[in-house]
Amino acid sequence: HLHDCLITNIIKESHKLTIELDCTEGYGDIKKVIFNNYSIQKEDINFINRWWLYEEIYIIDNQYELHIMTSGSREGVAYLTIRADEIILE
Repeated sequence: HLHDCLITNIIKESHKLTIELDCTEGYGDIKKVIFNNYSIQKEDINFINRWWLYEEIYIIDNQYELHIMTSGSREGVAYLTIRADEIILE
């Protein structure tokens, strides 16, 4: 449901990461993805104003690990990997 959503903002707090989305060009109506008790495993570049293309999710060490592939006009494809105890879609 997140394919072709635009990442409009990323809010990093000590125990919570929030990715805000604009899904008007996508397949769903999700506005936020919230990661509780998170750690960033891989972050290629700044992901604001990039398109969410694809994701894979795994369970590793009793946490969710989400691999996100994004696309942008200048940098091409870039990846973001986040581990978290909980993932909430709003």
